Amino acid sequence: MKRLLFLCLLSLLCYSQPLQVKAGGANPASCKLRNLAPEANAKLKPGFTYDGARIVRFKPKEEAYKKRIVMPLYDGVEYKYVFNRAEYPIGAEINIYNGNVNARLLFSSADFDESENLLTYKTTSSVHVLYIEFSIPAASEVVKPGCICISTGYILH
Repeated sequence: MKRLLFLCLLSLLCYSQPLQVKAGGANPASCKLRNLAPEANAKLKPGFTYDGARIVRFKPKEEAYKKRIVMPLYDGVEYKYVFNRAEYPIGAEINIYNGNVNARLLFSSADFDESENLLTYKTTSSVHVLYIEFSIPAASEVVKPGCICISTGYILH
């Protein structure tokens, strides 16, 4: 009985304390969908139907690394992706390939000025799988944790 009472008190203490978030952690306050998605969603208009938005978070490590997403696409559908990189780590790149990293490069954020926060990519009918690669540089005084918002729209043909 004493053990049960002790465990209940311990659980109460552990789970009643608010979660402490360190300043400058992997999730800055501005890395919220409601902060980044509206501006990106507006770039889907005119013509594209909103299909969703998501936040991808990044925490720089001691060495540079890559994070990848594979997006299968449907025949007869044209897609538009808008990347809001307002909170993206400085020096990080976005590359989109047709199929996988060994395939043809379709889009690179290196082609845009670093000050441009909204980048847009439209698919073509010949693309059936997108391979999106985020290249994150090593952590430094300049490279801090961040995120990117990806908004997706489509047109049926």
